[in-house]
Amino acid sequence: MDFQESDGMESAARRVAHLLQRPEHLEKVDQLRRKFTRQKAAVDARLKTAVQTQLDDVKTGLNKLKSALEEVQEIKTSMSDIDAQYSACQELERHIKNIRDAHWQHSQLAAAVDHLKHIYTVPTVVTEANEMIQNSNLLAAHKKLHELENTRDELLFQMHKSAEDTADMRVNQTLLRYFEPVKELSNTLGSQMWFILQRLLDTVRTNPGLAVTTFRIIEREEKADERAKERRRNTGFQAPDRPKGWRDKAMSTIDASITNRFESIQLESRDVDKAWLSRYLMGLHKVIVEDLVIVKFQGIPRFPPHYRIFERYVELYHRSLTGVMEDIGGQRMEPGEIITLLGWLKRYPLMMCEDNLKVDVSEFDPLISARYVKELEQQYLKLIQETITDWSKRMIEAEVKDWFRATEPRSNVDKHYHTDMPVLLGQMMSQNLDVVDETSVELRAQVMELFVTVLQQFQQRYSGEIQKYRDQHLARGRREPEYFLQYMIATVNNCLQLQDYASTLKDKAIDLADDLVESARYTDMFDQSFTDVAAGFQIVASETLIILKDLVFLDLETFLADMLTKKWIGSSKLMDTIDITIRDYAGDFKYLKPQFFSELMNALQRQLVTEYVKALTTRRNVFKSPDDRKKAAVHIKQEGNKIADLFLALHTTSRPASVKVISLISEVVGVTDTDMLDFEIQELVKRNPDMKAEHLLAILSMRGDVNKTQAKAIVSRTPLVDDVDLADAAPAQQPVSAASAVKGFFSDILA
Repeated sequence: MDFQESDGMESAARRVAHLLQRPEHLEKVDQLRRKFTRQKAAVDARLKTAVQTQLDDVKTGLNKLKSALEEVQEIKTSMSDIDAQYSACQELERHIKNIRDAHWQHSQLAAAVDHLKHIYTVPTVVTEANEMIQNSNLLAAHKKLHELENTRDELLFQMHKSAEDTADMRVNQTLLRYFEPVKELSNTLGSQMWFILQRLLDTVRTNPGLAVTTFRIIEREEKADERAKERRRNTGFQAPDRPKGWRDKAMSTIDASITNRFESIQLESRDVDKAWLSRYLMGLHKVIVEDLVIVKFQGIPRFPPHYRIFERYVELYHRSLTGVMEDIGGQRMEPGEIITLLGWLKRYPLMMCEDNLKVDVSEFDPLISARYVKELEQQYLKLIQETITDWSKRMIEAEVKDWFRATEPRSNVDKHYHTDMPVLLGQMMSQNLDVVDETSVELRAQVMELFVTVLQQFQQRYSGEIQKYRDQHLARGRREPEYFLQYMIATVNNCLQLQDYASTLKDKAIDLADDLVESARYTDMFDQSFTDVAAGFQIVASETLIILKDLVFLDLETFLADMLTKKWIGSSKLMDTIDITIRDYAGDFKYLKPQFFSELMNALQRQLVTEYVKALTTRRNVFKSPDDRKKAAVHIKQEGNKIADLFLALHTTSRPASVKVISLISEVVGVTDTDMLDFEIQELVKRNPDMKAEHLLAILSMRGDVNKTQAKAIVSRTPLVDDVDLADAAPAQQPVSAASAVKGFFSDILA
């Protein structure tokens, strides 16, 4: 107590010190005293009230305890009186046994009398119930069945309670035989209900009340089964034919009806209809959606909620559909059938998510395992590769066959020759792309990779057939096939179409790559692969253009051989013939696409200039006198101009720069001042950095006024890109940088 008082004093001192920290706070001492006095009075009042309340509660509790004690005492006294009275009644029990037995017999007779009317009317009631079943009045029939079963069970229960000897057992057997029609009635009613459940969807749609009645009866029977089980637990009595388990039978019947529903959809043979699988899957789609819509919107309101009938139907349909897919997958399938199946599997979740159904099938196992889907995809890729490869081979065979026809190839509105092969090839691949459009993006990407392989193989075979065609044409003296030139032109044009189609495929493949997991890798791969394919068709086109170019120069071969010979001197006949020949061929080459026509004209121009320069560097003639050299130089320059005019007229908009080399050589041949010869040679080398010393020596050898030693001296003073060792020649000057050299005509001319 002293400690508490001391602690209180210290706390009060701290509180006062906190309130009176400055001298001016002393003026508030009276105010603070009054405040604390009021607070103390309030606390005292609350404390007094709490103590008074507790005292009242204690007083009330004591009074109740006193009353309870008195009541317990009274009960004890009453129980003692009751025990005394029961003890007096024990002797009486022996005297009333006969009364008890008589009462039991009376109650048995009363129950027999009560059931007597039902016993006598069993055959009549059974007949009436059967008629009700035939008239689809199932609820009334079940009511009568229920009454008959109750009568039978009650009689048997009474016998069960009194079963003491063999005679009672015989009575039981008699009762069971007598009520045998009741069991048959139950089976008849059940059969009618199972028939209704087998056609449940049709019943719900046409006679929903009958479906409701069926399930009401099933639920009543389930309750009767529960009561029979409870009676057996309590009394040991087992009612005949219980439990019936009609709910389980109903569910089994519905399950079987769904299986039969799928089996009823006819699976046609491939021999009868090539589109058998597509038709079958369309039938499945229609049946599933229509049936589930009926169950959801007409069945759910009429089924007990705990049946979860819509969910059950969805699960059973999915399970049955899984079996159907396994049966289909076990058959040998064509490529189109595989794609049809894979596409349907992809659409199946979307089909079940339609507005009317809104079913998420992801909670179920997939219709076909991912491993088997992968096997189907690989099987499809293998089959389609074989098919496309075979198609492409047959396309080339048909194309080659067309090359030997006795008619020209067709031309389009722009008068460019072509054949049907590029269109057919494009259509074939487009159709295969359209087929896999509804499958997985991974499969479509694999098909794109397959197209790359097939197109590359196609290029190799196509190029090989072109070379064989050329060889056959040359072996037959260029007389057959009649329209060799025209079909080679069509082939070149075809390559452009194939290039364009490869570019189109590349765009589609890159768009497809955006949906793949490794998008960047596939984008780069498709871009490079289809670019290579397009470049490959350009190579085939260029090779075919070379064939066309060589064809022209086979006709010019004789005339080019006479260049710079005695036949050539002073005559324009050779160049006129060359001019006419090229113009004639150009008339045929107009059927080429513009870019190929330009490419071929450039190649012809380069080849003609190269052959002309080659003639100048093969020492075919020597011009000894200044007059001969002047005439030869003028003639060479004129022919160079004629070549330029020829190709300017055919396809260029300005004079070809390539013929400048002929003019420069003419200057070297015709220069009269030998002191200027070094200048002309250097100008020629400057314009043609690919020249070699052998070329210069050959050109100088045409001048009769320059001997071999002088020619070597001139060459040694001329800076060349690739200098050579010349016997007795002066040291060569520093060569021009190789990087400044460009490929010219002399690179194609062997010295």
